[in-house]
Amino acid sequence: MNVQEVTSTGVVVTLTSNDLMIMCNALNEVCNGLDILEFATRMGVNKEEALALMKTLGSVYERVLHHQESE
Repeated sequence: MNVQEVTSTGVVVTLTSNDLMIMCNALNEVCNGLDILEFATRMGVNKEEALALMKTLGSVYERVLHHQESE
């Protein structure tokens, strides 16, 4: 991961396909593989927000894989 820019509203980063895979797998385990009491307290977001991020990252990861296959 390479941090490109940090502002008061967000961060611009460059992720490798491996970075994306790790993040997707970690979110999947947290959201679906573990029974976490007080999910929102421990994660800082509710489960629905974490699932939405997992879905978005998963879609990006699929695009990266498709792009790699077409090269």
